[in-house]
Amino acid sequence: MSIRRNMTAALSIWAIGFIGCASGPPESVEGLDDATVGEQIAEAEQALCAHSQCDPGGALTPSCDPCAASVCAVDAYCCTVAWDSTCVQQVGSVCGQSCADVGDLVFDGCHGQGSGCTSVGATNPIASASAVAVSPDGSSVYATSGGSSAGAVAHFRRQASGELVYGGCIGQGVSGCTSVLPAKPLYAPRAVVSLQDSVYTLSAGGSVAHFRRSTNGDLAYAGCIGGPSSSQCTQVSGVAIQDTTSLAASADGKSVYAVATTGRGAVYRFDRVTNGDLTYAGCIGDGVAGCASLIGATNELRNPRGVTVTANGSSVYTISTDPGAIAHFRRDSSGALTYAGCIGRSSPWQALTGCTTLAAPNPIYEATALGASPDSTSVYVGAAGTITHFRRSASGDIAYAGCIGSSNGQCTSLAPSAALSDPSGVAVTADSKSVYVSSRGGTIAHFKRATNGDLLFAGCIGQGVAGCTEIAPTQGLGFATSVAVSSDARSVYVSAGGSAGGWSSGAVSRFDRLSL
Repeated sequence: MSIRRNMTAALSIWAIGFIGCASGPPESVEGLDDATVGEQIAEAEQALCAHSQCDPGGALTPSCDPCAASVCAVDAYCCTVAWDSTCVQQVGSVCGQSCADVGDLVFDGCHGQGSGCTSVGATNPIASASAVAVSPDGSSVYATSGGSSAGAVAHFRRQASGELVYGGCIGQGVSGCTSVLPAKPLYAPRAVVSLQDSVYTLSAGGSVAHFRRSTNGDLAYAGCIGGPSSSQCTQVSGVAIQDTTSLAASADGKSVYAVATTGRGAVYRFDRVTNGDLTYAGCIGDGVAGCASLIGATNELRNPRGVTVTANGSSVYTISTDPGAIAHFRRDSSGALTYAGCIGRSSPWQALTGCTTLAAPNPIYEATALGASPDSTSVYVGAAGTITHFRRSASGDIAYAGCIGSSNGQCTSLAPSAALSDPSGVAVTADSKSVYVSSRGGTIAHFKRATNGDLLFAGCIGQGVAGCTEIAPTQGLGFATSVAVSSDARSVYVSAGGSAGGWSSGAVSRFDRLSL
């Protein structure tokens, strides 16, 4: 360590000590109760933990992590002036940890009916689990499940370690759950999203259900809006909302969006009012009565399987499984959408017109999973055996940037190829360093993400999948249907419908993520 670095650290320690010994507290602190002072201290400590131990940046505090405490014990500069490249190196030399392993996952158990999972009751509220979401504050995990005549949303309290504790369920036709009958908003639920004060689920019949979320994460049914599957829901006049497949909410809390296979596909917008209730605000579709028409393109919304809103709130993207396309909609401050173009390629069965054409073979043909990075610079599409990266400009326009997958000749090869067998979900960590893809073949795949958004395969965990780290005899990944990451980037959760070949059980699996 340089003399200058030692002197700077010493001066910083002296300065902190001098301030701490000053006579009397500052006038702004006088009269504050202990709770308020404690909150201010906690906020200050959080600000000092603003980046990973594997990244250079501002000084960290010893309370950020045991490794940070160990490094600062031998090198005070790291916690008083800056966490520079020397501090990053000491993560290895002092703590014995490798920054190269950041993002790697370790299976840490599951809840459900699968062998080796913690039971959540004789009548499993997450049987045939279809989706999973983590609340923005990281204190709750929600999972949906159910078939054609039953359905539920289950609540798990998330501990500081990431472990889950079952907290109850709301459902229809599920013993042990608080009932929402006579309404049927949980008919064959396909998606769940969580905002801080609300949770929304999407049924295959076209209705969106709203649940108010209390401070402890418990839910209370607040109503539903949408399709004809339940006469008890607020009906949308002049347009048919049915065969819905995916749901997304904007981070600003103003909007909820759903896509459906109605006609040749449509995206529906719902505005949120102060208490979280939804009002229908219109749709854009391809040959869908009652929806604004797309101009200059056809089939870019056919067979939609995903919708996402960028973290900055300025764009909404949807994916089509056949012919295989991604569409872009600009979003204004009110949540209204304007069609802005598409990228894809015609398939032997469906012609795609008006879109920027991808080279053959189309890497997003049979697209089934969609996600965007928190820094709003990348969009990722999971398709049959591939993960494709689209670079996003400040305007929201996207450009093809490459793909990974052994089933497509133009993509970077992937081994084992089964790591991306029928992708069902894409999730990017809050630190934008890792991308995870769940697949119905029974896997969760990890990709390291570069600063420009490009991906590098870093391994997979699976249930009975050669080449992936095995979780057997535990059965927590069979027919994986969705993936979600916690806001602190320390936990990854996967919903699983059952065995890889059917829906005999259901589970939510937890993975600890190395996030130095």
